[in-house]
Amino acid sequence: MPGTVCMDGSESGYYIREGEEPQNVYLYLSGGGFCLPDLPCENDRFGEVERDEFLMGKGTRGLFALDSLSNPIRAWTQVFVPYCSGDAHGGNRADAFISGQPRQFFGAKNLALILDDIEEDHLQPAERFLIAGSSAGAFGLASTGNLILGQLRRVAEAPSPTKTVHVLFDSGVVFPQDDAFSPLLQGVFCAAWGRFGDKRCDAISPGVFGKETDRLGETLPWLFEQYPEVSFGLVTHDADLTVRRVFGPGFPEEPGCSDNGCALPEERFQAALYNLRDRAKLARSNFTTMYIPGDAHSFLAHDLLYTDSVDGVGVDKWVADFLEGKATHLPLGAKD
Repeated sequence: MPGTVCMDGSESGYYIREGEEPQNVYLYLSGGGFCLPDLPCENDRFGEVERDEFLMGKGTRGLFALDSLSNPIRAWTQVFVPYCSGDAHGGNRADAFISGQPRQFFGAKNLALILDDIEEDHLQPAERFLIAGSSAGAFGLASTGNLILGQLRRVAEAPSPTKTVHVLFDSGVVFPQDDAFSPLLQGVFCAAWGRFGDKRCDAISPGVFGKETDRLGETLPWLFEQYPEVSFGLVTHDADLTVRRVFGPGFPEEPGCSDNGCALPEERFQAALYNLRDRAKLARSNFTTMYIPGDAHSFLAHDLLYTDSVDGVGVDKWVADFLEGKATHLPLGAKD
Protein backbone atom coordinates (compact mmCIF):
# COMPACT_ATOMS: atom_id res chain seq x y z
CA MET A 1 0.00 0.00 0.00
CA PRO A 2 1.62 3.31 -1.04
CA GLY A 3 2.79 5.39 1.90
CA THR A 4 3.14 2.54 4.37
CA VAL A 5 6.66 1.71 5.56
CA CYS A 6 8.21 -1.40 7.11
CA MET A 7 11.35 -1.30 9.23
CA ASP A 8 13.53 -2.01 6.22
CA GLY A 9 11.93 0.78 4.16
CA SER A 10 9.75 -1.49 2.01
CA GLU A 11 6.00 -1.02 1.71
CA SER A 12 3.54 -2.71 4.04
CA GLY A 13 -0.21 -2.99 3.54
CA TYR A 14 -3.15 -5.00 4.85
CA TYR A 15 -5.41 -7.93 3.99
CA ILE A 16 -9.18 -7.92 3.98
CA ARG A 17 -11.47 -10.95 3.88
CA GLU A 18 -15.02 -10.04 2.94
CA GLY A 19 -17.48 -11.83 5.19
CA GLU A 20 -21.09 -12.88 4.91
CA GLU A 21 -21.87 -10.29 7.60
CA PRO A 22 -20.27 -7.06 6.32
CA GLN A 23 -22.07 -5.09 9.02
CA ASN A 24 -19.62 -6.70 11.46
CA VAL A 25 -15.90 -5.90 11.12
CA TYR A 26 -12.91 -7.49 12.83
CA LEU A 27 -9.74 -5.36 12.78
CA TYR A 28 -6.71 -7.30 13.99
CA LEU A 29 -3.24 -5.92 14.76
CA SER A 30 -0.65 -8.66 14.37
CA GLY A 31 2.30 -9.11 16.72
CA GLY A 32 5.91 -10.13 16.25
CA GLY A 33 8.33 -8.68 18.79
CA PHE A 34 9.96 -5.29 19.33
CA CYS A 35 12.91 -3.66 17.62
CA LEU A 36 15.07 -2.22 20.40
CA PRO A 37 18.80 -1.97 21.04
CA ASP A 38 20.47 -5.39 21.35
CA LEU A 39 17.42 -7.21 19.96
CA PRO A 40 17.37 -8.97 16.56
CA CYS A 41 14.62 -6.75 15.04
CA GLU A 42 12.90 -9.59 13.20
CA ASN A 43 9.82 -9.28 10.96
CA ASP A 44 11.16 -6.17 9.24
CA ARG A 45 9.16 -6.58 6.01
CA PHE A 46 5.86 -8.00 4.76
CA GLY A 47 6.23 -9.24 1.20
CA GLU A 48 4.92 -12.23 -0.72
CA VAL A 49 6.70 -14.78 1.48
CA GLU A 50 5.24 -13.28 4.64
CA ARG A 51 1.83 -13.04 2.97
CA ASP A 52 1.84 -16.73 2.10
CA GLU A 53 2.98 -17.65 5.61
CA PHE A 54 0.01 -15.76 7.01
CA LEU A 55 -2.49 -17.27 4.62
CA MET A 56 -1.31 -20.80 5.43
CA GLY A 57 -0.69 -20.19 9.14
CA LYS A 58 -2.35 -17.58 11.34
CA GLY A 59 -4.90 -16.88 8.63
CA THR A 60 -6.47 -20.29 9.29
CA ARG A 61 -6.37 -20.34 13.10
CA GLY A 62 -8.10 -18.79 16.07
CA LEU A 63 -10.62 -16.13 15.06
CA PHE A 64 -9.46 -16.52 11.44
CA ALA A 65 -10.64 -20.17 11.39
CA LEU A 66 -13.68 -19.97 9.13
CA ASP A 67 -14.48 -23.67 9.49
CA SER A 68 -14.84 -23.59 13.29
CA LEU A 69 -18.43 -23.44 14.52
CA SER A 70 -17.05 -22.18 17.85
CA ASN A 71 -15.64 -19.08 16.15
CA PRO A 72 -18.07 -16.26 17.01
CA ILE A 73 -16.86 -14.02 14.14
CA ARG A 74 -16.38 -16.56 11.35
CA ALA A 75 -18.90 -14.68 9.16
CA TRP A 76 -17.52 -11.20 9.88
CA THR A 77 -15.46 -9.13 7.47
CA GLN A 78 -11.87 -9.45 8.71
CA VAL A 79 -9.07 -6.90 8.31
CA PHE A 80 -5.56 -8.13 9.07
CA VAL A 81 -2.93 -5.45 9.78
CA PRO A 82 0.55 -7.03 9.44
CA TYR A 83 3.38 -6.06 11.74
CA CYS A 84 6.67 -5.09 10.14
CA SER A 85 7.39 -1.78 11.88
CA GLY A 86 8.93 -3.18 15.09
CA ASP A 87 7.45 -0.34 17.16
CA ALA A 88 4.25 -1.82 18.61
CA HIS A 89 2.37 -0.17 15.70
CA GLY A 90 2.95 3.20 17.38
CA GLY A 91 6.30 4.69 16.38
CA ASN A 92 7.20 7.84 14.48
CA ARG A 93 10.93 7.97 13.75
CA ALA A 94 13.01 7.74 10.59
CA ASP A 95 16.49 6.24 10.30
CA ALA A 96 16.86 5.04 13.88
CA PHE A 97 20.20 3.20 13.90
CA ILE A 98 19.47 -0.04 15.77
CA SER A 99 21.05 -3.50 15.50
CA GLY A 100 23.62 -2.26 13.03
CA GLN A 101 21.39 -0.59 10.46
CA PRO A 102 18.89 2.25 10.03
CA ARG A 103 15.30 1.36 10.93
CA GLN A 104 12.08 3.08 9.94
CA PHE A 105 9.51 3.26 12.74
CA PHE A 106 6.20 4.40 11.26
CA GLY A 107 3.65 2.01 12.72
CA ALA A 108 1.17 4.73 13.69
CA LYS A 109 1.32 6.29 10.21
CA ASN A 110 0.78 2.90 8.60
CA LEU A 111 -2.30 2.25 10.71
CA ALA A 112 -3.73 5.71 10.01
CA LEU A 113 -3.38 5.13 6.25
CA ILE A 114 -5.07 1.75 6.50
CA LEU A 115 -7.97 3.16 8.52
CA ASP A 116 -8.47 5.91 5.95
CA ASP A 117 -8.39 3.37 3.13
CA ILE A 118 -11.12 1.17 4.62
CA GLU A 119 -13.27 3.96 6.06
CA GLU A 120 -15.73 4.48 3.22
CA ASP A 121 -16.37 0.85 2.29
CA HIS A 122 -16.10 -0.81 5.70
CA LEU A 123 -15.98 1.54 8.70
CA GLN A 124 -18.85 3.81 7.70
CA PRO A 125 -21.46 1.17 6.86
CA ALA A 126 -20.52 -1.26 9.64
CA GLU A 127 -22.52 -1.47 12.84
CA ARG A 128 -20.33 -3.63 15.06
CA PHE A 129 -16.58 -3.85 15.53
CA LEU A 130 -14.08 -6.06 17.28
CA ILE A 131 -10.71 -4.30 17.44
CA ALA A 132 -8.05 -6.69 18.70
CA GLY A 133 -4.32 -7.24 18.86
CA SER A 134 -2.05 -10.07 19.98
CA SER A 135 1.35 -9.78 21.65
CA ALA A 136 3.08 -6.71 20.15
CA GLY A 137 -0.26 -6.05 18.46
CA ALA A 138 -1.90 -5.79 21.88
CA PHE A 139 0.77 -3.30 22.95
CA GLY A 140 0.00 -1.58 19.65
CA LEU A 141 -3.67 -1.49 20.50
CA ALA A 142 -2.75 0.38 23.66
CA SER A 143 -0.48 2.82 21.82
CA THR A 144 -2.89 3.47 18.93
CA GLY A 145 -6.21 2.96 20.70
CA ASN A 146 -7.02 6.65 20.64
CA LEU A 147 -6.25 6.82 16.91
CA ILE A 148 -8.57 3.90 16.11
CA LEU A 149 -11.38 4.73 18.52
CA GLY A 150 -11.25 8.41 17.67
CA GLN A 151 -11.78 7.62 14.00
CA LEU A 152 -14.65 5.23 14.76
CA ARG A 153 -16.29 7.82 16.98
CA ARG A 154 -15.99 10.43 14.24
CA VAL A 155 -17.43 8.04 11.67
CA ALA A 156 -20.31 7.22 14.01
CA GLU A 157 -21.20 10.91 14.29
CA ALA A 158 -21.80 11.05 10.53
CA PRO A 159 -25.07 9.78 9.01
CA SER A 160 -24.42 6.06 9.55
CA PRO A 161 -25.65 3.10 11.60
CA THR A 162 -25.11 3.11 15.35
CA LYS A 163 -21.76 1.53 16.13
CA THR A 164 -20.95 -0.96 18.86
CA VAL A 165 -17.23 -1.27 19.54
CA HIS A 166 -15.34 -3.96 21.44
CA VAL A 167 -11.58 -3.76 22.07
CA LEU A 168 -9.73 -6.94 23.06
CA PHE A 169 -6.11 -7.11 24.22
CA ASP A 170 -4.59 -10.56 23.74
CA SER A 171 -1.42 -11.38 25.67
CA GLY A 172 -0.04 -7.86 25.80
CA VAL A 173 -0.74 -5.05 28.23
CA VAL A 174 0.87 -1.90 29.63
CA PHE A 175 0.71 -1.66 33.42
CA PRO A 176 0.24 1.59 35.39
CA GLN A 177 2.53 0.54 38.25
CA ASP A 178 6.26 1.14 38.02
CA ASP A 179 7.22 -2.17 39.64
CA ALA A 180 5.88 -3.97 36.55
CA PHE A 181 6.39 -1.53 33.66
CA SER A 182 9.43 0.43 34.75
CA PRO A 183 10.03 4.08 33.77
CA LEU A 184 13.41 2.89 32.49
CA LEU A 185 11.78 0.55 29.96
CA GLN A 186 9.19 3.18 29.00
CA GLY A 187 12.06 5.54 28.26
CA VAL A 188 13.79 2.90 26.12
CA PHE A 189 10.63 2.56 24.02
CA CYS A 190 10.49 6.32 23.58
CA ALA A 191 14.16 6.73 22.78
CA ALA A 192 14.01 4.02 20.11
CA TRP A 193 10.68 4.71 18.44
CA GLY A 194 10.25 8.46 18.99
CA ARG A 195 6.60 7.99 19.89
CA PHE A 196 4.24 5.55 21.58
CA GLY A 197 0.97 6.26 19.83
CA ASP A 198 -0.26 9.55 21.28
CA LYS A 199 2.71 9.82 23.63
CA ARG A 200 5.19 12.12 21.90
CA CYS A 201 8.33 11.23 23.75
CA ASP A 202 11.14 11.76 21.27
CA ALA A 203 12.73 14.39 23.54
CA ILE A 204 12.36 12.39 26.74
CA SER A 205 15.44 10.82 28.26
CA PRO A 206 15.05 7.20 29.40
CA GLY A 207 13.24 7.05 32.73
CA VAL A 208 12.30 10.74 32.84
CA PHE A 209 8.68 11.86 32.50
CA GLY A 210 7.38 15.35 33.15
CA LYS A 211 3.87 14.48 34.36
CA GLU A 212 2.11 11.40 35.66
CA THR A 213 -0.12 11.44 32.58
CA ASP A 214 2.99 11.22 30.36
CA ARG A 215 3.70 7.73 31.64
CA LEU A 216 3.06 5.07 29.04
CA GLY A 217 1.58 2.81 31.70
CA GLU A 218 -1.35 5.20 32.16
CA THR A 219 -2.53 4.54 28.59
CA LEU A 220 -5.21 1.96 29.42
CA PRO A 221 -6.90 3.83 32.31
CA TRP A 222 -6.92 6.90 30.09
CA LEU A 223 -8.58 4.98 27.23
CA PHE A 224 -11.19 3.54 29.61
CA GLU A 225 -12.07 7.04 30.78
CA GLN A 226 -12.08 8.66 27.33
CA TYR A 227 -14.22 5.97 25.65
CA PRO A 228 -16.87 4.85 28.16
CA GLU A 229 -19.10 3.66 25.29
CA VAL A 230 -16.51 1.01 24.31
CA SER A 231 -16.22 -2.40 25.97
CA PHE A 232 -12.61 -3.38 26.70
CA GLY A 233 -11.26 -6.83 27.48
CA LEU A 234 -7.97 -8.55 28.25
CA VAL A 235 -7.23 -12.26 27.83
CA THR A 236 -3.83 -13.61 28.85
CA HIS A 237 -2.05 -16.42 30.64
CA ASP A 238 -1.33 -15.29 34.17
CA ALA A 239 2.38 -16.20 33.88
CA ASP A 240 2.91 -15.43 30.17
CA LEU A 241 6.67 -15.89 29.81
CA THR A 242 6.93 -13.96 26.54
CA VAL A 243 5.33 -10.85 28.03
CA ARG A 244 7.29 -11.18 31.28
CA ARG A 245 10.45 -11.17 29.16
CA VAL A 246 9.31 -7.85 27.68
CA PHE A 247 9.05 -6.23 31.11
CA GLY A 248 12.06 -7.94 32.71
CA PRO A 249 14.81 -5.79 31.12
CA GLY A 250 13.28 -2.76 32.82
CA PHE A 251 14.78 -4.04 36.07
CA PRO A 252 18.46 -4.72 35.33
CA GLU A 253 19.26 -4.58 39.05
CA GLU A 254 17.30 -7.80 39.68
CA PRO A 255 19.50 -10.77 40.65
CA GLY A 256 20.61 -12.70 37.58
CA CYS A 257 19.11 -10.16 35.19
CA SER A 258 20.92 -8.54 32.28
CA ASP A 259 19.44 -5.99 29.89
CA ASN A 260 17.75 -8.65 27.75
CA GLY A 261 18.20 -11.76 29.81
CA CYS A 262 15.47 -11.88 32.42
CA ALA A 263 11.72 -12.06 32.91
CA LEU A 264 9.52 -10.16 35.32
CA PRO A 265 8.90 -12.46 38.30
CA GLU A 266 5.70 -14.43 37.97
CA GLU A 267 4.21 -13.16 41.24
CA ARG A 268 4.85 -9.53 40.29
CA PHE A 269 3.27 -10.03 36.87
CA GLN A 270 0.19 -11.61 38.43
CA ALA A 271 -0.09 -8.82 41.00
CA ALA A 272 0.02 -6.26 38.19
CA LEU A 273 -2.73 -8.09 36.29
CA TYR A 274 -5.05 -8.15 39.28
CA ASN A 275 -4.21 -4.57 40.24
CA LEU A 276 -5.23 -3.48 36.73
CA ARG A 277 -8.50 -5.39 37.11
CA ASP A 278 -9.16 -3.89 40.56
CA ARG A 279 -8.38 -0.36 39.41
CA ALA A 280 -10.84 -0.70 36.54
CA LYS A 281 -13.49 -2.04 38.91
CA LEU A 282 -13.05 0.93 41.25
CA ALA A 283 -13.38 3.33 38.33
CA ARG A 284 -16.40 1.36 37.06
CA SER A 285 -14.69 1.01 33.72
CA ASN A 286 -16.17 -1.23 31.04
CA PHE A 287 -13.23 -3.62 31.25
CA THR A 288 -13.42 -7.42 31.61
CA THR A 289 -10.53 -9.85 32.06
CA MET A 290 -9.79 -13.53 31.60
CA TYR A 291 -6.59 -14.80 33.22
CA ILE A 292 -5.70 -18.40 32.33
CA PRO A 293 -3.15 -20.32 34.43
CA GLY A 294 0.10 -20.98 32.59
CA ASP A 295 3.03 -19.32 30.83
CA ALA A 296 2.02 -19.81 27.17
CA HIS A 297 1.44 -16.87 24.83
CA SER A 298 -1.40 -15.59 22.63
CA PHE A 299 -4.82 -16.91 21.63
CA LEU A 300 -6.66 -15.02 18.91
CA ALA A 301 -4.65 -16.34 15.94
CA HIS A 302 -3.78 -19.69 17.51
CA ASP A 303 -5.42 -23.00 18.35
CA LEU A 304 -5.22 -22.18 22.09
CA LEU A 305 -8.39 -20.15 21.55
CA TYR A 306 -10.27 -23.45 21.37
CA THR A 307 -8.35 -25.53 23.91
CA ASP A 308 -7.63 -23.34 26.94
CA SER A 309 -10.15 -22.58 29.66
CA VAL A 310 -10.56 -21.38 33.24
CA ASP A 311 -13.38 -22.15 35.70
CA GLY A 312 -14.90 -24.39 33.04
CA VAL A 313 -15.22 -21.60 30.46
CA GLY A 314 -13.28 -21.90 27.19
CA VAL A 315 -11.51 -18.87 25.77
CA ASP A 316 -13.69 -19.05 22.64
CA LYS A 317 -16.85 -19.02 24.78
CA TRP A 318 -15.54 -16.10 26.85
CA VAL A 319 -14.79 -14.12 23.67
CA ALA A 320 -18.30 -14.84 22.37
CA ASP A 321 -19.76 -13.66 25.70
CA PHE A 322 -17.53 -10.58 25.57
CA LEU A 323 -19.00 -9.65 22.18
CA GLU A 324 -22.51 -10.06 23.63
CA GLY A 325 -21.74 -7.98 26.73
CA LYS A 326 -22.11 -11.02 29.00
CA ALA A 327 -18.49 -11.85 29.88
CA THR A 328 -17.41 -11.85 33.51
CA HIS A 329 -14.00 -11.58 35.12
CA LEU A 330 -12.34 -15.00 35.22
CA PRO A 331 -11.18 -16.53 37.42
CA LEU A 332 -13.88 -15.21 39.72
CA GLY A 333 -11.79 -14.98 42.88
CA ALA A 334 -9.20 -12.30 43.62
CA LYS A 335 -5.54 -13.26 43.50
CA ASP A 336 -3.91 -13.22 46.92
